[in-house]
Order: sequence, then C-alpha cells, then structure tokens
Amino acid sequence: MDVTLPASLDPDSLASLLHELQRPSEVIVLRGSPPVFCHGLSLRAAEGDFADRFVSCVRALRCGPPVIAFVEGSARGAGVGLLAACDRVLATASADLALTELYFGLTPAAIWPLLRERVGAARLRWAAMTGRNIGPAEAVELGLVDEVVEGPEAIEPCVRSLRRASADAITVLKRATAPLGAVSLGAERTRLRLQDPEVRRRIARFLEGDTPWG
Repeated sequence: MDVTLPASLDPDSLASLLHELQRPSEVIVLRGSPPVFCHGLSLRAAEGDFADRFVSCVRALRCGPPVIAFVEGSARGAGVGLLAACDRVLATASADLALTELYFGLTPAAIWPLLRERVGAARLRWAAMTGRNIGPAEAVELGLVDEVVEGPEAIEPCVRSLRRASADAITVLKRATAPLGAVSLGAERTRLRLQDPEVRRRIARFLEGDTPWG
C-alpha cells in the first residue's frame, strides 16, 4: 500500500496520515510528492495537539506492518524523523535531508530517538547544530538512508524479501524495539519549546520572510 506524506505536518494532515497508516496492509510504501518528501512541522500551525498526533503516526510506522520509505526530493525536520521510523529507506539522487529545528530555537527532541537508532550521537548532534544539507551519498554513510536507487523499481525486491517472514513476527519485533516512550517525552519537550517567546519570535520572523538566524 502506498501512503503519500503531506508536504508539511499540521494536526489535520497528521490525522489524515494516521488514517492511511492504520489501513490493513502487508507492506507500506511511504512517499512524498517530489520535489518534496516532507518538510516537517508547519510553522503556521505549530499549536494544538500536534505532538500527540505526531507520536501516533510514529507509533503506526514503528509498530505496524513493514514500512519502506522512498525518498525523492527534500526532507526537513520531522520529515527526516518519519523516514527514520521506517524499516528500509531508499533514496534517489534528488534526496536532500536537513535537521533545521535549531534555526527556530527548537530541537529535534521528538524525532531524536528515531534518528539515534540510525546515526551515532556525536554526528547526529553536529547535523542538528549546523542544519546543513545532507545529500544521498552522505545520508547512506551516516545511516539515515539504506540505499541510493535510480527509481521506484527498487521497491519490489524489498517487498519480496519482507514477505518471506511471518507478518505477525515482524510486528512483534517492531513493537519490542520501538523507543516510543522517548519519542513521547521528546514531543512534549517540543510542545513546551513552542511556547517560548524567543522561539515564537523566530518563527514569526521567518513567516514574514525574514531569517532570524541571518
């Protein structure tokens, strides 16, 4: 089953995404809409129950059927976290990843446990502190991406491999290894950070066309 991510995440788009992720499926293929995979939190809608709905989507990815992410184009912030929650990440040459939360006075707290499963702590911390763009080759070297591929035809061999295993055993394994408590704690920290006046000032300036870090 193909599931297409929204370009940015707000409570409504997360509710729609969760509905799609909870449909019965043997294997989920998570895609974006090129040239965007997912740009993370919508700064115009950084209120409400965003944190709870994001954690629910992460739970569906990490504790449900196998998920293959097919990354074309750019992923930012929580969008990088969603691909990190997947079981296999395939990316084309157009993939471009970045952790940009610190630009706005936020931190990638909610997605950190997912990223940490894939990347060493020191290298991950540097990527977050700099917010720099990470191309597909470096993403493989870091562990954020499993394989650089030419196109979607690379998905089917992964699906065939997954179908050899017991679907029930896969779910049990995923649930047993999911760091969901840490994800929930991080999401709460993000919610609190969004109430900080400096964070809100930086977001407001960005939405007005300014770059508060410039």
